Amino acid sequence: MRGFIPGLVLAVFGGVLTGSFTAPMKFTKNWAWENTWLIYAIIGLACLPVAVALMSVPHLMAVYRVASPTAVTLAVLFGFGWGVGSVLLGAGVNRLGLALGFAIIIGLTAALGSLIPLIVLFPRALFTSHGASVLTGLAIVVCGIILCAKAGAIRNASGVSTVRRDRYHEGLLICVGAGVFSSMLNLALAFGSPVAGAAIQHGATPTAAQNAIWALAAGAGSLANIGYALFLICRNRSWGRFNVAGSGMNLLLGVLMGVLWMAGVVVYGAGAAALGNWGAIIGWPLFMSMVIVTGNVWGLLTGEWKNAPSAALRLSLAGVGVLIIAIAVISMGSTL
Repeated sequence: MRGFIPGLVLAVFGGVLTGSFTAPMKFTKNWAWENTWLIYAIIGLACLPVAVALMSVPHLMAVYRVASPTAVTLAVLFGFGWGVGSVLLGAGVNRLGLALGFAIIIGLTAALGSLIPLIVLFPRALFTSHGASVLTGLAIVVCGIILCAKAGAIRNASGVSTVRRDRYHEGLLICVGAGVFSSMLNLALAFGSPVAGAAIQHGATPTAAQNAIWALAAGAGSLANIGYALFLICRNRSWGRFNVAGSGMNLLLGVLMGVLWMAGVVVYGAGAAALGNWGAIIGWPLFMSMVIVTGNVWGLLTGEWKNAPSAALRLSLAGVGVLIIAIAVISMGSTL
């Protein structure tokens, strides 16, 4: 119980930071999506995780040498899988539209990222009051996501439709794949925990020890993100965009995206560590819920819902409210 409240606060705050990381993209000018995404991926996924780990984990390379090879491998593989999910997210949303695509992807990410560690690490807990609370909270999370998606669908229908019938089934499969792969970021933390244990043995604090896992996972995930951004830049001939007016500010905004993302996952990792053995199970849905809530708030602040039908706005607010209820239900489960 002593670590529960700090862990809860950190998981929620991590979600706020991560839910804000794409907001700077709304203020870039004269750059294509891939230009900004490349800067974000280099800073937030390749450079900062390694820098933070080097500064906070003593003898980092020695940690990797003595840590379980299986844990190191799983952290890298799950991290790369998450990177693939990030790439698929862009392709899936492009086909199904933001509302439907986002609902499928985040719903699967939140559910699988929490359920898989629960099933694999603590299978008997599924039949306890604790497990029932987590499952109930996850079901409420999905309901909240569906409400938010419905709100987005109504908003989009009031303007230009974003869904083409001939691309629906293709987009559906891509979004399912994105949701499955995106959940692997939390799986890297859960199944890479022996790496954190080795870091603690080498003098790292329990909170800082998580950074040894993030460096492996995010670094592997950066390969897919950087590779896809470079592919788009070459295909769309976007290299010249780096030299247009306002590129200096755009560069800073891309760096800010990387800083926000890295700060979010580091804070979430600290929260998961404070929550102990249940960190990846309780902290993950709290983290994901706050990512969605924060994203909705940024949408309101930046005018995404301007002139939208009142029914869409009401559904959006209802979805945010349901997600907050889910946070409360999952949190109360830790006291059972």
